[in-house]
Amino acid sequence: RIGFLKMSGKPGRSGTNRQLHKPFADAVRAVCMEVKAGDHAGRRKLAVIADKLVELAMGGDLDAIKEVSNRLDGKAAQQLAITGEDGGPIKSQVTVLIGTFPEDGEEPEDGEDANDQEGEGEPA
Repeated sequence: RIGFLKMSGKPGRSGTNRQLHKPFADAVRAVCMEVKAGDHAGRRKLAVIADKLVELAMGGDLDAIKEVSNRLDGKAAQQLAITGEDGGPIKSQVTVLIGTFPEDGEEPEDGEDANDQEGEGEPA
């Protein structure tokens, strides 16, 4: 039998907070979906905000232009240059340990060879 490393965390969770409850975001979302009082077209507040953003962008507001662009095309990917010491290549080392665990599934005690089982193994 081959032993596997035990990973921390919950299965199916990538470490992001997508699954967490966000009360402020929920509240803002609810208010944005309300119809704006006094709006003759009966538009939702979110639509009014979007109209204002586009108006600002059309007027040359650089921040508004960037926001519209980001919302439509997504943010531009940030370029990173990752290098090792003095701009050289990154050095890495991988250590592979090969062995088996006893039939009972327990990991061996410190200093005990995983392949040695009750007197079996290489002679001393």
